[in-house]
Amino acid sequence: MSPPQGIAADAFVHTGFDLAGQVPTITLDRPERRNALNWRAHAELESAFRPRTSTRSCAA
Repeated sequence: MSPPQGIAADAFVHTGFDLAGQVPTITLDRPERRNALNWRAHAELESAFRPRTSTRSCAA
């Protein structure tokens, strides 16, 4: 698994990121707030969805 650009995937607090083959899975993990976004969760999602320039391992 190659981490998204910006925030490293292992540093995600409110977001899960997994890459199985070429299929990424991104999950929100803030059940205590019904998965509402805060600034940190927003930054993690932005990092996860930002286009990858260093690798083309993701087909999404």
